[in-house]
Amino acid sequence: MNHILVRSSFVLILILGNTSAFAETIASQEPTYDYIIGKGDTLSEIALAFTGSPNIAHIIRINNVTEPDLIYAGDQLKVPAPKPVATLKKYLSSIYDGQIKQAYSLLSSATQARFTFQEFETATAELTYFDLDTPAVCANRQKDGAHLLRLKIQMEEDPANWGFNLSLEKNDWRVELLDLHPTFPQESDGLDCQ
Repeated sequence: MNHILVRSSFVLILILGNTSAFAETIASQEPTYDYIIGKGDTLSEIALAFTGSPNIAHIIRINNVTEPDLIYAGDQLKVPAPKPVATLKKYLSSIYDGQIKQAYSLLSSATQARFTFQEFETATAELTYFDLDTPAVCANRQKDGAHLLRLKIQMEEDPANWGFNLSLEKNDWRVELLDLHPTFPQESDGLDCQ
């Protein structure tokens, strides 16, 4: 019996010793999208905005960047985007769970300026349901120096891909509604998804 316990401890140590390698393998399988570097961008700002951490190691590795301080506007990087994806999931989950105030707080300032909370709350009576495990960034552009993303997500009833627009405000992603349909796919507003 003691022999089995010692062996179990040994196996446990081996597993714990390899967690960083396991995490790297998982991270390398994370979906990425093509990001066009903007004027004044730094790798740490890009990492913070899209991953929630200023750690640039993953972006450097997947892009084979040899000099992280020398990036140029117009160049393209592969970038993971868990932070905006998490925002969209939280937004839709909040509506589905009846937490309308929380969902409204995730709207962009421009959307909140167009639609009052009461209008938004009334509009949530008609819901479109999505598979929350399918969102992925499919388009990116800058408008007035701010990033806009389009995320594709599959509808549960009709698996055609539809999209939502998100904008970056003070390092936080916010959902952009172009009309008052909180869970209805939005027009692309110039962001094209294939």
